[in-house]
Amino acid sequence: MNKIIQEDLDYIINSGVEWELLRNKTVLITGAFGFVASYMTRTLAYLNRKLDMNIRIFALTRKMIHHPLWSIPCDGLHPVEHDVRDPIIDWPSKNSIDYIIHAASQATPKVFGPDPVGTLLPNVVGTYNMLEMARNHKNLKKFLFISTTGILGFQTENNYPLKETDWGVLDPTQVANCYLESKRMGENMCMAYNHQYNVPMQIARLGGCYGPGLKLDDGRVFADFISNIVNKDDIVVYSDGLAKRDYLYVADATIAFFKILLTQKNGKVYNVSSSTEISIIELAELLACKVFPELGLKIVLKKDSNKDFTRVNFSRSLMDNSLLKHNLGWKEKIGLVEGFRRTATSYEE
Repeated sequence: MNKIIQEDLDYIINSGVEWELLRNKTVLITGAFGFVASYMTRTLAYLNRKLDMNIRIFALTRKMIHHPLWSIPCDGLHPVEHDVRDPIIDWPSKNSIDYIIHAASQATPKVFGPDPVGTLLPNVVGTYNMLEMARNHKNLKKFLFISTTGILGFQTENNYPLKETDWGVLDPTQVANCYLESKRMGENMCMAYNHQYNVPMQIARLGGCYGPGLKLDDGRVFADFISNIVNKDDIVVYSDGLAKRDYLYVADATIAFFKILLTQKNGKVYNVSSSTEISIIELAELLACKVFPELGLKIVLKKDSNKDFTRVNFSRSLMDNSLLKHNLGWKEKIGLVEGFRRTATSYEE
């Protein structure tokens, strides 16, 4: 296994999460081999390997492809080729599901313009299909919907950092909002199923997230920077770099997801984000001058029409994660310097 990912998994399983709640349980996870969800899938598989947890992991993926996860010795991992936009009609009744994690989604701005319908359907139709499945499993302990902090919309400057209840404006007539509006609808569907059918659910709103396994051609700025570093190219910024963002390392995000999944609380929403805000240009300078000074990389500002993706251009994205910290005892431990160095090293591995 990749050394960095192995260290991350050890860090995750030693983080104080109540893993015993998963012993002998069945977990269904959609988008299981995507960037964020794959860390959750890896963690479940690693729990079986290290702690003999006997977790049955049904890993749904739209297209069956080779994935490094398959190299983990784990009898409990069952990859299932299925598109969440289609209902799951034939599920063996003997395989009762204890936990559902719905993470299938197209999250990169590269696809919002070319494929807005394909972007929104997993968040709406896919969420409906998974909630219907949850409704039919009477012993289900929790349904976790992975959402995004971007659904809070545009805000005035004095509102930051944004709490879970700080609602701003999004224009539903703009194609660029296909991802955010569909995530909003997905959240409302979760609340409706909880209210009407008593489906036990939680919502995790993820902010900017990076780490090993992120596709280098993802299209988001932090992926571009990692690609530059891995290829030892100058760090290229395709904007004025003034927009401020918060970035959370994927291992810390994974711990947060499991704490939310396994809490006894129900029907709650949590921001899963970093408390550190940094502008894009400051991040480029940090990576070039402090994290990887030995590479001697320069920072280059340039325009590229190929980078003009259909996206929502927020000037800031800082979230208030105090609910997650105070209610569930979560704490971010891997900062930007360590996190980006670990990410780049994982690609070298």
